[in-house]
Amino acid sequence: MSQVSDLKLRALRNALSTATGHIDDLERAWLLFSGATGEHVQTLWYDYLVNVAASPVAPRHINDMFYEWLGLLGFTGALDDRWLQFWGDYGTFPTTFIDFRTRSVMAPFVFTRASTEMDVSDGGVLSQKAVNTPAYYKNQGLIMEDTRTNALTFSEDMGNAIYTRSNLTVSANSDFAPDSSLTADKLLETATPSVTHIFSTAADLPSAGDVCFSFFVKAAGRNKFAVVVGAVQSVFDLATGQLNSPNLNVYMDSIGSGWWRISLGFTNVGVGIKPQIVFLTDALQSSYTGDITKGLLIWGAQVEVGTWVSGYIPTNGATATRTNPTFFAPSVSIPSFSLTNFAVELLISPMYRYSQPHLTTKILSIRTDGNNRFEIEYFGSQDQLQITRIHGGVQGYILTAAGLTNYPRGSDLKVRVSHSTTAGLSVSINDAPAGADASANAKTVWSTPIPTNIGLGVRDTGAGVMWSFLKYFKYWNAPTLL
Repeated sequence: MSQVSDLKLRALRNALSTATGHIDDLERAWLLFSGATGEHVQTLWYDYLVNVAASPVAPRHINDMFYEWLGLLGFTGALDDRWLQFWGDYGTFPTTFIDFRTRSVMAPFVFTRASTEMDVSDGGVLSQKAVNTPAYYKNQGLIMEDTRTNALTFSEDMGNAIYTRSNLTVSANSDFAPDSSLTADKLLETATPSVTHIFSTAADLPSAGDVCFSFFVKAAGRNKFAVVVGAVQSVFDLATGQLNSPNLNVYMDSIGSGWWRISLGFTNVGVGIKPQIVFLTDALQSSYTGDITKGLLIWGAQVEVGTWVSGYIPTNGATATRTNPTFFAPSVSIPSFSLTNFAVELLISPMYRYSQPHLTTKILSIRTDGNNRFEIEYFGSQDQLQITRIHGGVQGYILTAAGLTNYPRGSDLKVRVSHSTTAGLSVSINDAPAGADASANAKTVWSTPIPTNIGLGVRDTGAGVMWSFLKYFKYWNAPTLL
């Protein structure tokens, strides 16, 4: 096997696209490209390992940091053996790898959002993130979702007049809510014989268009209930986590500490329709003599335009809106960035079932302007990915990759696109080939102007957010080595 220094020199020359250069100079240039800011190589390495690396390590002796960092990247053995594996593997190791599941690494990408947004910790605790602060969902990665408004003006007060209660009493602020505040209301049954126990919004749902109703719920003596919207009834069991519904856009997500988030999406529900939460016995009876010690904890109700649920938007007296984010990096911040002979890979987890005819979402956008861009997006009208490359106003290629019809919500979706001047364009979905274009247009070299911004999960205009959890981003400047 080659010596570490030989492999290192070869990998650095490949990463920096040069055939010459002293190993120390190349190492320093590579670290500077990565975002380190020191002067000497050891200082640059220290800064890189603490602040820049995709898997940062705690500051201490540099050799211990090397050892831990290489281990985090998956290499094993003694330090020299790990270096042999790392530099030997660097031909296929991405020049940029950002794992958003760590909840800490963002550079070189800059995140902006004009509103607050709800974060969900790994343990299921909700917390509001400030303006321009990223929000994450458990260990699924960065939340990338579009603008939504909660039309219910008191989302956490189940005794408010915007709701109606039939044969139910409200015990306000009787338990801890998903955000750890003592604001969860308990809805308890009355002892009236042979009646239904129903909680509902006082206002009708919009009669036309898309609408989604959601709420958080926890058992308080009752485990089963139905949500009735017009003629559609969906039944939920909090003890088993099971649901039974004819509607494909109905979900039941475990948050933690016994809390579940229930969501139901509809299109054109009709006139005079309210969402009703109907309490059920274990035998699924809806009409019965209630038990004044039993009921459900309900919190965080939301009505929004759209057929799938978005992040919770709290309200207290007025409607509230969460705005869409922007998430960009200057292309110069990506080492050896080029749109000729390159590859990108993103791992995402869709927030909805991929089969929305009216939906177009952006997964990746690299552009200077409308005349120079490279984009990966999902078109719901065709259930396919579309890869577009336009240079100097001329469309170099459009490649479509099918196979996303009814793609499961919450499942990992790995998208990789590779370009080279010899093989053209290829795309894979979950490591399976999904399309290729070896035409002359597809092999064209991308000359100046090189696009200046790389956007993840959103267009440069801020529209078309991907509606997914963004798990990681990888970039290679040598696709033939993939």
